[in-house]
Amino acid sequence: MKNKTIKYIIFVPLLFLVLTCMVQAAPTTMTPSEIINESIEVLKEMSTSEDSGAFGALLKEAEGIAIFPSIIKIGWGIGGSTERA
Repeated sequence: MKNKTIKYIIFVPLLFLVLTCMVQAAPTTMTPSEIINESIEVLKEMSTSEDSGAFGALLKEAEGIAIFPSIIKIGWGIGGSTERA
């Protein structure tokens, strides 16, 4: 019985995580060249803004840039509280 309970404790959160990822992973309608052009524009804007000192220096020294057109952000929070005397 204990082994079965542990399996459910592991299976249910994993199932929830998989279903959440499937729902949020919407395909993009932009072509790869449109994504790259938009990314270049965003980088130009970020590097010319007033507070871009560290970013501009980092961008000048970078050997490459990775572009992730669709990022899924998921957060998990588990907490508990006990009162001990």
